[in-house]
Amino acid sequence: MILNLKRNSFLTFKIIKKGNKYLLNVGIKNKYLHYYVFSKVKYEQLITVIENIESMLFARYRTYRAIELKRVKIEFDSYQTGMKIYIKICDNQEYTICLKRSQIIDIYSYITKQITTLNKLEIVNLNKKYTYVEVRYIDVYSTRTYSYISEDKSIKVGDIVYVDRAGTKCLAVVQSKNDYYFEEAPYPVLETKRVISIVTRTEKYKSL
Repeated sequence: MILNLKRNSFLTFKIIKKGNKYLLNVGIKNKYLHYYVFSKVKYEQLITVIENIESMLFARYRTYRAIELKRVKIEFDSYQTGMKIYIKICDNQEYTICLKRSQIIDIYSYITKQITTLNKLEIVNLNKKYTYVEVRYIDVYSTRTYSYISEDKSIKVGDIVYVDRAGTKCLAVVQSKNDYYFEEAPYPVLETKRVISIVTRTEKYKSL
């Protein structure tokens, strides 16, 4: 596969299977450099790349293992959605490639296809931003707030909404609103309850 990095700079990331072994072809091509390296890579090392990306995208607490090959090293950023590929050009020189989130997802999909393993990204929509709201229950005298996901992105702070509280439909007021990608969400997307409906828009009752 070939990824367009920026301003006519391209990354080649190709896996070639030879029997039970794999060969990784990584290259960089731009205005100043046209360089390719081949490294033997084990199936287990490709699985490690996959697991690192899954940890970055799905896990609340990220743990990574760097992958070091003869001429290529792959590292992950513990504090953000980041992946770096280092290409060793000579003994004392290496070229660093910093990949964006969308490019990391492309590489993940490519590797899972090449080694025919499960692509977990097909289960969720990673390109969607989920709208999280913090709400305060109206019938409970407390300042404590609770997180819900709203499928209606027009929801605003101050709106009165119906939510599910322990199996009971109740009224709540929206205290805050933020949009997050799947891996950035403060609580797991698949485990967070949804807002049932918006009852009253804030501008309607504030104008009374």
